[in-house]
Amino acid sequence: MNCHDNSHGQTIKPQPHSASTTNTMLLPQGGNSTLVSEIATQTLTNKTIGVGQLTGNTRAYTGDGSTVAFTVTSGMTVQNTLVFLNGVFQRPTSDYTVSGTTLTFGSAPVAADVITIKEL
Repeated sequence: MNCHDNSHGQTIKPQPHSASTTNTMLLPQGGNSTLVSEIATQTLTNKTIGVGQLTGNTRAYTGDGSTVAFTVTSGMTVQNTLVFLNGVFQRPTSDYTVSGTTLTFGSAPVAADVITIKEL
């Protein structure tokens, strides 16, 4: 992150993965701090986000025994997509992949399977 007037700033680096690691991003004290996404239209100003406050798009499909490709929003990846078949969590990259606007299962969900895709 750089100051808008010059190139001094801070680099954000995540901690190595660990089940006991919690990452906290602290913005400098002082005036208002605003986070703005390059792809989203929302901003986050002086707020704390709780898990219950996170929202995302949910897509629902029904398996037919032959279709393996389903539509997701552009920009989705296996890292920001949760997939469930009949309420059972599917493993990213093992059970499905995401490319562009397409989520592809390794094998077609059975006819009448309930497919839920949560885009985070």
